[in-house]
Amino acid sequence: MVAKLAPWPRDVTFDHRLEPHVRVHHALAGRTRLRLPPLHGRADLLGALARRIAARERIRDVIENPWSSSLLVVHDEEVSAEAVAKLVREIWRRGLTAPAAAGPADEQQSWHALAPAKVLHAFSSTHGLSDDEARIRLLRIGENRLTEPAAPSVLAVISGQLRSAPVALLFGSAALSLATGALLDATLTLGVIALNAGIGASTKTWTVRLIRRLARQTDPDAIVLRNGVETQVATSRVAPGDWIVLKTGAAVPADGRLIQAEALLIDESSLTGESFPAEKAADASVEAAAPLAERRTMVHRGGVVTNGVGVAVVTATGAATEIGRVRHMFENEDAPQPPMERALDSLGVRLTFACLGASGVLALLLGVRGVPAAAIAKSAIALAVSAIPEGLPALAASTKAIAARAMSSEGAYLRDVNVLETAAHADVLCLDKTGTLTQNSMRAAVIQTPAERHDISAGGRPPSSIKPIATIAALCNDATLSDAETASAGSGTERALLHLAALAGVDIEKARANHPRTATVQRSESRLYMATEHHTDDATLVAVKGAPHQVLSLCSTARFGSVVRRLNDEMRAGILAANEALALEGLRVLAIARGPGQRLAEDAIAGLEWLGLVGLHDPLRPGAAETVQTLQRAGLRTIILTGDQAGTARRLAEDLGFSNDGALDVLEAGALHEMPKRALAEAVRTTEVFARVSPADKLAIIRALQADGHVVAMTGDGVNDGPALRAADIGIAMGKSGADVARDVADIVIADDNLAHLTSAFARGRAADENLRRAVRFLLATNASEVALLLAEALHGPDALETPAQLFWLNLMTDVFPALGLAMARPAPDILQKAPRRDGDEAFGRTEILAIGRDALRIAAPAILMHTLGTMRHGAGARTRGLTFLSLASHQLAQALRLAPDRSESEILDRPTELGVAASYVMLAAPFALAPLRRMLRIAAPRPLEAVLIVGLSLAPFVLQRLRTQSRLRLA
Repeated sequence: MVAKLAPWPRDVTFDHRLEPHVRVHHALAGRTRLRLPPLHGRADLLGALARRIAARERIRDVIENPWSSSLLVVHDEEVSAEAVAKLVREIWRRGLTAPAAAGPADEQQSWHALAPAKVLHAFSSTHGLSDDEARIRLLRIGENRLTEPAAPSVLAVISGQLRSAPVALLFGSAALSLATGALLDATLTLGVIALNAGIGASTKTWTVRLIRRLARQTDPDAIVLRNGVETQVATSRVAPGDWIVLKTGAAVPADGRLIQAEALLIDESSLTGESFPAEKAADASVEAAAPLAERRTMVHRGGVVTNGVGVAVVTATGAATEIGRVRHMFENEDAPQPPMERALDSLGVRLTFACLGASGVLALLLGVRGVPAAAIAKSAIALAVSAIPEGLPALAASTKAIAARAMSSEGAYLRDVNVLETAAHADVLCLDKTGTLTQNSMRAAVIQTPAERHDISAGGRPPSSIKPIATIAALCNDATLSDAETASAGSGTERALLHLAALAGVDIEKARANHPRTATVQRSESRLYMATEHHTDDATLVAVKGAPHQVLSLCSTARFGSVVRRLNDEMRAGILAANEALALEGLRVLAIARGPGQRLAEDAIAGLEWLGLVGLHDPLRPGAAETVQTLQRAGLRTIILTGDQAGTARRLAEDLGFSNDGALDVLEAGALHEMPKRALAEAVRTTEVFARVSPADKLAIIRALQADGHVVAMTGDGVNDGPALRAADIGIAMGKSGADVARDVADIVIADDNLAHLTSAFARGRAADENLRRAVRFLLATNASEVALLLAEALHGPDALETPAQLFWLNLMTDVFPALGLAMARPAPDILQKAPRRDGDEAFGRTEILAIGRDALRIAAPAILMHTLGTMRHGAGARTRGLTFLSLASHQLAQALRLAPDRSESEILDRPTELGVAASYVMLAAPFALAPLRRMLRIAAPRPLEAVLIVGLSLAPFVLQRLRTQSRLRLA
């Protein structure tokens, strides 16, 4: 059996011809538009090029337009347009291929049921690929990228805006207007429908573009064997037949058949839905018909390694992977609506029925008074127009999009704007320690040998007596240093140990060359240490580093200076006490041991020589304590999850202010393994710090919290945080120092690692929820006030009713600018001093509906009073309608001001609601100032004194409320 390679695609690869085909069309500071004529209409190739450009430094964004064959590159202002063009030519010259295509399902091979040797033969990959072979396969098969769903067409977006119950009712009212000869009313109704559809479609299109830009696939590095050497390549450049190297915390870049596996566990929940990581083995026997979740010999794209190591040969890339096939199956399916949008749709249906009921009541009142049927129909149309909030369908999407854009300008990027809904309900925040709460800049602070303690100063050289510890720390280490300060690879812990070795005078390269590594035992969830075997000319050596209590159990002797002594119980107790003391100082403690003459191939590691402890210090991020305390005041329960031992974790929690009440519950995660579900649920309810946690432990803790009804957010930055970030309701990754895996699976990425943006993210999420509810409350209250006014006016006969044209103008004036201003409002100062909204709370439930009813009566009552007084003084007609119109509009705009969040800032540009109301007042004044508008609306202008009194009385309650608020803020 030989794997089939896809036919050559219509690829576009230029070399000498690139110069005229990558042209700068126009450029401004920080923005360059390039024209690439050969890529006209090739969205796949242009998208592949755009993604590679976007991954480069100093490039902020890339927007492609396949129909104009252009790229808009947003970059640092110091970068010239020609430099951008040169970069594009360089990337294109390396070969431009579209993403791999999905093949028919019946062409899938049962790689999981074949022996590794047969799979390797099928892919002609006995020892992996060379760079040249990989490049050829990428040109033939395509890049290892998942196809992105196409953006909806403009026609589909517009038609979507017209498919709702309220819009259907407006179409009905337009038809009724035509039937009764009211051509102007029908034209206005259709105009409102078109205007609303246009606003909604533009908002939807902008939101879709924003989401696609934020959710654009990243291209993290994967480790492959190329030319027989471990090499880091972009995931998109992994080809069928490549050997991929899997390590704890790494994301699986493609589907593959395992060749080697050691204690390998992979979280495949995104593909299989399984709650726990799947155990993998290269030599397992699997039936050809085995379901996906039982294919133990396979790894699949989208999985994250939670334990162990392995090597697999790539059998499928891009859309041909299992997760790519799933996406291909559903690419034409509509995504499920977010809960808030579903709630608004349901609300729209209820409003439509309520509107029909109100129209029936109005018709009954007019019918009893003997009003002709045509007049009743016109009045029912007017009520329908007044009752329907035309802007409601697009409100949720626009509110979230505005908040997402504001967050991105503050350095927090959303993978999906709908996560804002979740952020408003989050009540538990799990905090990873290293790289999130701390700076991930570890340095050795203390060396504790069996004989003495050595404090390592920032610029001093440690004593020569620690050189054996430093040498073993350099040998049992996967990190490398490119110079004295910069690490090219490895974890923060291992880099710190290499810095210690260099400081102690160890020539790291020479030590590794003199003691070449021949075998490795990796750290795992149950084995909390790493061991390596090294050979010299005439001897072997085992080097070990890891958790002190486990490493100590492997030792039988200890080195005291130049003397080796047998360990007794007293010595062991002293070592453990020293370990505990270092941990209580907030240090991460590692044990170092060695076994001269020993080999890892023997039955078990034992009889090692204890060398000492290394205490590593990782300082807290600036502002970490303040951020944690702010989130605690916001009603978020904060939990620390760390791999450090309990003493270190306790000190960290104390430094962050966790123990202000004098109590601090710390639990080592090993105790969780034996707990029944009920005990585990109780533990996660009360424990504030979990120590010694593994990636699987983090998953178990998060899922236990979710099972207890909590909405859980999780922060992380490392590869081992990937599974937990994915499992949490909100995964939050550090963007600057974080691993690619963490950024790739997170819902929110903090670009500059500034923890202050974490509070901003929660504040924006809550503000988006509150803004949306305020805007809906405003729309419904103002429209209900119009219905109440019409029903009251019906008691005076049809000539007293507001006209449809008036109500159209009123809704256009109040439903656009003030509602948009409420949606754009920044978080109120006290937004994080309240408890989060409960996840089970019904959106727009009974409490909110009652509040809307009270608001509607508050708005309608002055207008009804003005209508009554005007009728008594002037009779039914244009003059009374003008006074009533002004009163109703003024109180509606005052309601928007009342609903705006209280703010202590004085900057006018920071008050979008006030700006929106100001724009609406201009629209309110226009009909009274312009005679053609007055005639169309059939109103007369009030006297200046009447206008001042009406507007002044409408604003008086708001002014008094704000004066009280400002006084309270000044006193606070």
